[in-house]
Amino acid sequence: MNQVSTITQSELSNMNAVIGSRKKGSSSSGVDYPKLAKIAMDQTTMIGKGRDAEKNPFFGYFFLKTEDPEEYVYGETMRIRVLNMVYQYVHTDFSRPEGSQFINKTIQFEDFKQEPRDELGGIRCGKPTTKEMDGWPQKDKDKYKDIKCTRIIRCLASYTGKKKNGEEVEVKNHPAIIFHKGNHFNDFEKQVNRVFPANAEWWDYEIELVPNFGVGQSGNQYANFTFKPIMKRLETTKEVYDSVLIVEEMIQSANEKVEAAYAAAIRAREVDHAALDAMDDSLAEDFDGGSTN
Repeated sequence: MNQVSTITQSELSNMNAVIGSRKKGSSSSGVDYPKLAKIAMDQTTMIGKGRDAEKNPFFGYFFLKTEDPEEYVYGETMRIRVLNMVYQYVHTDFSRPEGSQFINKTIQFEDFKQEPRDELGGIRCGKPTTKEMDGWPQKDKDKYKDIKCTRIIRCLASYTGKKKNGEEVEVKNHPAIIFHKGNHFNDFEKQVNRVFPANAEWWDYEIELVPNFGVGQSGNQYANFTFKPIMKRLETTKEVYDSVLIVEEMIQSANEKVEAAYAAAIRAREVDHAALDAMDDSLAEDFDGGSTN
């Protein structure tokens, strides 16, 4: 992904056609794609304990979470170029032992008008819509608290930072991913969606990630970030063009696996129902003849 040449309008049209065909359900290549680096923020305010404790110099800094913590590069700010944004419901139970907390997930979808089918043959992992739960007692809503809708942002990340050993590193267009849920779920909607021009593609502009600092009710410091669009339209390079297509392929491949699990769960449920119906019919036949006494 080192090419910097821009692409033509016909190539853009071809890309949109390819993306459109995948959204209609055309099969993907079946490639196992590597995990993208997660964009994270160092939330540790202090290092050490007691008298030896000192402020963490990287508190509130951004980094790309990869397999080797020694290779983390920490930057005060970061810029991203969004390639794709989707939603996904995930059901996890953190009261379970580590490694068995995941329960279910849906397809990744772009519009809430779509039907978010899940791996266990249900919709939204069984969670009712916000509209359906409107007016419910909190105890009834809490039954579904482990099912979260997550906003997934795949992007190219660029920033300059340092490793913990002091080595300065420039990161340029590194494929990355952001997961937003809970209190920050709507941040992207408010700070980016409502600012971008209606006809813009996600990758037409860069977005700066800006850190915020504060003190919570418990008195502990916290750090999070907001999105700040840089409203200077960028050219679509071959690197961005290829990255968008790869991301679309990744999502399509992942969704096909969920759809296959959904179909298998539905078939299994139908077999179970057929078996129960057959058992009911058998019991009915036993009683058709009346009492033998």
